[in-house]
Amino acid sequence: MVETEFVPDCTPPGTQGLLFALPTEGPPRFHVIDRTGRTQVTTASLGVAVTAARHLVAIDAEAWIASTDGTTARLGHVGIASSTPDRPWIRTVASAMQRKEPNR
Repeated sequence: MVETEFVPDCTPPGTQGLLFALPTEGPPRFHVIDRTGRTQVTTASLGVAVTAARHLVAIDAEAWIASTDGTTARLGHVGIASSTPDRPWIRTVASAMQRKEPNR
């Protein structure tokens, strides 16, 4: 699994850090944000968010996934960074971003 780097502030461009974490009803939703601060995808599926973020990383070298639970992960070619690397969904993203070994 790819290690997730701890960063004290993981705020996507064009956004403000979360001041208050309000409880949300239902499962979290994920917003995939590009390097200009535009939300490209909003979904309840973490798999869809990871796929969209991987696409943005391939094009722009970085992307952010922000969750409605108030946590954010920054994805890039060198790895993943978050202020809350112990969150289960961030660990799942780190695992999904691991490079696959080619079949021999």
